[in-house]
Amino acid sequence: KLKRKTMPLSRQKVFKLAKGFYSRAKNIITVARPKVEKALVYQYRDRRLKKRINRSTWVQQINAGAKQHDLTYNRFITGMVRSGSMLNRKMLAELAVFEPYSFKSVVDLAKRTLNIYPHPINIPRTAPPKFRKQDLETQYPLTPNRLNYERLNIEKRVLEKDFPDPK
Repeated sequence: KLKRKTMPLSRQKVFKLAKGFYSRAKNIITVARPKVEKALVYQYRDRRLKKRINRSTWVQQINAGAKQHDLTYNRFITGMVRSGSMLNRKMLAELAVFEPYSFKSVVDLAKRTLNIYPHPINIPRTAPPKFRKQDLETQYPLTPNRLNYERLNIEKRVLEKDFPDPK
């Protein structure tokens, strides 16, 4: 039972919010008002809690996907940040669950960045190992999306030079 001043809600608004409550909580104002107030408190709290729960779920899904490729979540995220990738955890979790082959290529990018296994193509690093926004702006004036585009172009040019089309 709430033992404080009640919210300034009209009777009509209280009953409108109390629709679906059991017993007298839906049609007696002295019972409905505290129940509605408590429900609003839970509603406010759980809107924030939902974001935490979703992020926790994404982290678990990414960790499970990364472990299938012999990489921990921590090392995987470190590799993603150092590579300059702009994929967020929600998208990485979607890839890990529904697109395992695409996720494998993302894991390979993280591994190449961490130099866990050597890659025949020497791609210059687009962000310093300790990623800070001011470093990125001073040393690399391009935007992160542009950095990824430049990185792909460099990789494509190196591949074309090493392996020309057999035409």
